[in-house]
Amino acid sequence: MKAEKYLGQFADEKGRHNNTSWEYIAFHAASERVKSFECDKESFIGMYGSEQNPQAMQMEKLMGRWGRFTDAIASLQVEVSLDKGESKTIVFTIGAAHIKDENVDELISKFTSVEAAKEQFEEVKKFWSEFIDTEEINTPDEAMNIMTNYWLKYQSISCRLWGKSGYYQVSAGYGYRDQLQDSQIFLINKPELARRQILLHASQQLNEGDVLHWWFTIRGGGPRTRCSDDLYGFHS
Repeated sequence: MKAEKYLGQFADEKGRHNNTSWEYIAFHAASERVKSFECDKESFIGMYGSEQNPQAMQMEKLMGRWGRFTDAIASLQVEVSLDKGESKTIVFTIGAAHIKDENVDELISKFTSVEAAKEQFEEVKKFWSEFIDTEEINTPDEAMNIMTNYWLKYQSISCRLWGKSGYYQVSAGYGYRDQLQDSQIFLINKPELARRQILLHASQQLNEGDVLHWWFTIRGGGPRTRCSDDLYGFHS
């Protein structure tokens, strides 16, 4: 399953909206033969269903709806038969590739096999170890240990800084103060990344000394306000 996208909230060079193409192709694949698919959230969940109990789980086959004007999702259905005591590993892959630089079919073939998925998972664990395992606390509260040693570090980097997907900030944008605060997570394990984030924010300072409250990393631009937290973030 492959999908392209229009960036409706970003105007093109002539100020027209809904005419800016996303430079990536998203894909969703499975290591088993696909029986059916669904790209429409309403059809998947159903009128009286929910994310916990979607209509799709009661259907023999997904409806296969897709289109530009649906509430888009990506869902694949595979069919597997198991004998008593038998088990099988199935890999579902989701990702995105730059239209000019990468071949989507090659990426799907590379990362969707069971063997490749296991190898990449080990690489992912090694990658995150450099950010997470550089320091740890050990207190009588195990929940505090897990939250501090793993969860908060991972969420600060993957969600806030790289995914830009905080609860009220799901966009292609950076909040001036917000991500400056988040970048403190790098000070011990990857100080060069903290420096990069500081320089990125400094590039949004205007000649008069104030800054953009937030800005987009796609096509640039953002609001110029008098928010006190921007000044606090800059001077701190």
